[in-house]
Amino acid sequence: MFGILAVIVVLLFTLFALHGVKVNLRTSVSQDFPTEEQIVEAGQFSYGLPVMFLSKAKFKENIEKTYPYVEVVNIETSFPGSFTVHVRQRQKVFAFKNDGKTYYCDNNLVVLDESEDNFVSTQDNCIYLSGLQFPQQQIRPGDKLEVEGYVDFFDALVSCNRSLTDQQTIIKSMEYFSQEDANNNTISPAIKITAFSGQVFYVYNVDKYTSYKAQRFLAAYSYIYSLVGQTITTDIESPYCNQLWTEELLDRAYVVVNNYYDVSDKENPAYANIYPPEPEI
Repeated sequence: MFGILAVIVVLLFTLFALHGVKVNLRTSVSQDFPTEEQIVEAGQFSYGLPVMFLSKAKFKENIEKTYPYVEVVNIETSFPGSFTVHVRQRQKVFAFKNDGKTYYCDNNLVVLDESEDNFVSTQDNCIYLSGLQFPQQQIRPGDKLEVEGYVDFFDALVSCNRSLTDQQTIIKSMEYFSQEDANNNTISPAIKITAFSGQVFYVYNVDKYTSYKAQRFLAAYSYIYSLVGQTITTDIESPYCNQLWTEELLDRAYVVVNNYYDVSDKENPAYANIYPPEPEI
């Protein structure tokens, strides 16, 4: 029995020992992206130990902490003794302010960079993110922020074939807030989206039917100027009620995207409630 165990141990530390690591790029990357050698070095891989006993999570953490722009998709084992690290480059999606600094992160809230500048959202840079409470006392590039109430609406829009560039062109800011759901007496996350075209979109209960609501947001955004010349009927208490929609009013309109059962296509085919702006005092 001892002899058999000895043979197994020898095999584990020879045939199945980690002896090589290579990197596979899943996306195109910028020129300043770290090289394969740098990524492998950052992983601090345990060469000479059996591959089946190694903690891939630790190697992934080492790489992503060293190079925040590197996202390790997975580490694949190639028997008998090598790893392939599949990586892609993270994108700056959001900018947020905390403790006097501007931070830049991807849609998974991994912090990529920081600066002292006074960030202003344009159609060529990040979407401004606000309303979230960040628990970390000190935020550093490489940190993954765990934030209550965050729902990845960016990814839901990507699933609707809207790229980062598309979204940056449309969306100026996203503000997260809590909203009371009168249907079940609970508090749910919601998003206030300010568009560069001027409208404000409220997406309620964003943690439910998220992909559906992303579709409805895009439909309402595309549809809204089709209302020019039509009668305003959405808000019967508004002084604009029964007047005609104009471009100027639609530039300042606000839109509510709620649960699928709350809006009928009898109102409009975007399945969203479009309201005139509050009258100026």
